[in-house]
Amino acid sequence: MNPPFGAQKKGQDRPFLTAALKAGGTVYSIHNKGSRAFIEKFIKPAVITNCFITDFPIRRTFDFHKKDIQTFDVEIYRIDSGQDNI
Repeated sequence: MNPPFGAQKKGQDRPFLTAALKAGGTVYSIHNKGSRAFIEKFIKPAVITNCFITDFPIRRTFDFHKKDIQTFDVEIYRIDSGQDNI
């Protein structure tokens, strides 16, 4: 889930996280590297159970993209909302 990590427009990842957490169960979410402290605070009382750091290549798909492929350092979180899946 996510638009591009909430980086293109600040805060755009918040509605996605909120909706995913309301749906219950386990959420997987991708964010720019260095976002963990914000995410942990935002998702409470849910918790990050796993975090995987990796490179994430994005191909040029929009007019504002300047490179054919841009690679970003990202964190992929597994979040436990504490709710049962419906």
